[in-house]
Order: sequence, then C-alpha cells, then structure tokens
Amino acid sequence: MEIKLKKYHDIYIMVLEGELDLYNAPELEKVFQTLVNQGIRVFILDFEKVSYIDSSGVGILLKLNGIANGRDFDFILSAVDGEVLNVLKLTNLIQFFPMEPDYTNAVKKLLKESPPKSGVSIND
Repeated sequence: MEIKLKKYHDIYIMVLEGELDLYNAPELEKVFQTLVNQGIRVFILDFEKVSYIDSSGVGILLKLNGIANGRDFDFILSAVDGEVLNVLKLTNLIQFFPMEPDYTNAVKKLLKESPPKSGVSIND
C-alpha cells in the first residue's frame, strides 16, 4: 500500500492506494501516529484507490478512529466503496466511521465546522 499526504489548511488527507491488510496496516498506524505527534488534529483517509481490506485493516481503522474520538480529533473516511464498503457493512462497523463520498466533500464538511482564514482551492 502507498500512502500519500495532501494538506489543505489544517486538514491532512491520507490518500491510500492498494491493499490495507496485515502487511501494511502497521505503516498506516505509523504515519497517523507521526502526524498526531506533530500536532495534527484533522484527518481524512481517502479510500478511492484501495482495492482490498482484511481484518487487520479494519482493526487499524477502529484503532485510529478510537484515538481520534478519544482526543476529540476530526477523522473522516472518504470514497469508501466496493470491497472495503462491503467489509464494513458485513461486520456492522460502518456505523462507527464518519464517511463522505470523496475527500473534497469531506474537506467541505470540515470547513463548515471550522472555516478557513483564506481561500485556497482543494487541488492536488
């Protein structure tokens, strides 16, 4: 799995690509924890290019969501569909994750809660 970071104001978008499984779930946790240690408090995990998730991937999502909720961070999943969406539905875990159809909508939702000080477009 590849993890790319995008930043829009104080919002960090973690663009995931590939499979979120036993082998790379620890890398996602490491990147998330590094950002938390740097004082980042607003996260979007973009799943547009994630093709597969296993129980380890689901487990790490629950862990990251728990960290975010416990510290009152913003944490949104975006572009969850296909197999990833099916796994979250089958496990009845979909209800635990705030979701938006894409990261642009997730950013817009977060900005409504905390508007930016200057106008910047949401581009790559």
